[in-house]
Amino acid sequence: YVGEDTPGEVTNILLTDRGNGTVRLTWDAPTLGIHGGYIDPAKVKYEVTDAAGNTATLTACTYEPSVDVPAEGQSMTWFSIRPRSLKGKGPICQSDTLFLGRAFAMPFEESFSHRGLDFQPWNLQELDGVEWSLMGYGSYADPQDADGGMVAFINALPEGGAKLVSPKISLSGAHPTLRFWMFHHPLGRNALTVQLRDADGGLHTLGQLQTADTAEEQGEWQLHTFGLEDYEALGDVQLIFRGESHLSEALMHAF
Repeated sequence: YVGEDTPGEVTNILLTDRGNGTVRLTWDAPTLGIHGGYIDPAKVKYEVTDAAGNTATLTACTYEPSVDVPAEGQSMTWFSIRPRSLKGKGPICQSDTLFLGRAFAMPFEESFSHRGLDFQPWNLQELDGVEWSLMGYGSYADPQDADGGMVAFINALPEGGAKLVSPKISLSGAHPTLRFWMFHHPLGRNALTVQLRDADGGLHTLGQLQTADTAEEQGEWQLHTFGLEDYEALGDVQLIFRGESHLSEALMHAF
């Protein structure tokens, strides 16, 4: 590519709650253009749009807006960032979803009964060709506890991923253990990565599960358990279930 390019995407987006009615959003500036060409960082500005559609134009890679924090329960917020210059607008990149409000105490249990939520909000990502969805029944199995509801990772593309993110949960002093049921089928080709997200945005991977890990020809529900004692010092965390697409349907249900 010859000449100055349109700025490429921003990287290392981090969104954190400062705890005083403001959040902090940071990112790294693009180093190349969308065609791999040269860009002048001094000429790049950023269009930052919040969950309500309000846009601010910035020159720095830091943004600390005020947010509404609910007195009870939790709410979600997120931001998208788009670099631009006189050469044009670059790609839009989205932050993780940040949950605002007081964390739920242990014990915490969600069964997705009747295709609903006992604790809100959950972030069920819906991306092009992959999504998490509340369902009353699935292609291979009905809900494990027969309560008329479960959550499923569904994909229509051979490759891709989407996240299921829980509300904030307090681990402090609770000696917690994560338990959930997942449906396994020998023809499954999806994977499920289980993580904790701490208050600073750090990710802690608990493990990865494969849908094909079963010898049962018709498939089976399996109970998976992860001890969380080593993470109690993190305080408030969120559970992240990242479904990874390999041409099948992976069902996960209940904590």
